[in-house]
Amino acid sequence: MEREKKLKLVELKNLDPLRGKDYRTPLEKIQLGEAEAMFLKAQNMDFNTIPASGEVVYLRENSNISTGGDSIDFTDDIPNSYKQIAVCAAKALKVVITGLDMIIPDTAQEATADNYVIIELNFNPAIHIHCHPFQGKNRKLNEKLMDALGY
Repeated sequence: MEREKKLKLVELKNLDPLRGKDYRTPLEKIQLGEAEAMFLKAQNMDFNTIPASGEVVYLRENSNISTGGDSIDFTDDIPNSYKQIAVCAAKALKVVITGLDMIIPDTAQEATADNYVIIELNFNPAIHIHCHPFQGKNRKLNEKLMDALGY
């Protein structure tokens, strides 16, 4: 009973209908296993820690959708300079469809040579996370891709 009370925040977040298992939903359920326990310990916390109101607690070093991370759409919030960099990166690899992951520490600043990094381009991108983001609007990427492919 005591453990149930203390895991309430994760359990509440996992109630979101966008969260499921085995990639059948846009987001995966958050797990509380060894990796999460270790990351909390490095922050002087554990599964019994009660965060302050409004405090954000990170459970993992990465924020992959596959490990329970949230998809947050920033498309309208970032300067066009980053979008142009993404387009140029895709063109450089001569690909039409790719998912580009970029780290931008300060999305209020225009792109410069040293304030962002492209960490990967995915040639089998997860389209559904852009259609059903945890936060942000549906980009209807599935429809746009079908149009781009001539369907």
